[in-house]
Amino acid sequence: MQKQKVRNELRQTQDCEYSRPGRVSKLKYVGYWQDSYHREIDNWKHKRRTQYRDESRGEYNEIEFDNQSWRKKYRLERYLKEQEIPFRVEVIRETVRHKKVLRKKRVKDRQVPNYIYGLKYLKKPDGTKYLARVVKHQSGYSWKYLDITLDKPEVRYYNRKVTIGFKVIWWSNKDIGIEYILRRTER
Repeated sequence: MQKQKVRNELRQTQDCEYSRPGRVSKLKYVGYWQDSYHREIDNWKHKRRTQYRDESRGEYNEIEFDNQSWRKKYRLERYLKEQEIPFRVEVIRETVRHKKVLRKKRVKDRQVPNYIYGLKYLKKPDGTKYLARVVKHQSGYSWKYLDITLDKPEVRYYNRKVTIGFKVIWWSNKDIGIEYILRRTER
């Protein structure tokens, strides 16, 4: 169910023709910011590479995780957030080159009309009714394609970035017990 839009309701209740006195009394003390949904998200301050602070942040620490050990990364992230230790997670990516061999080529063949259909009860000659799909109107055209086999296969190369791991960086002067935190994930 969608929330009521408070500003819109307040404006509409001021109009003489459109009045909802029961709702106005409830909306009187509600502010604009309760219109929108609230959820906690990471903003640009969590994602920036340099976090400037007045006091020193502490010693630089980092640990790398491969793609398979996402539970350990998540557990460490949660611990650092609970303890209010400044941290950043970086995604480690690698460019992989792929080879694709094209043996067919797709070519536009013809245009066909698109129809909007509806359901309607029709009568048979013997008087019985049946439900049939009936054309309401034409909505446009679409292309039909043909796959033509090539005489000589065509080779194409393309690059794609693949996530191979994550690097968690945190700044803390105290020993947070990283071995203990990572061991808890193995249970």
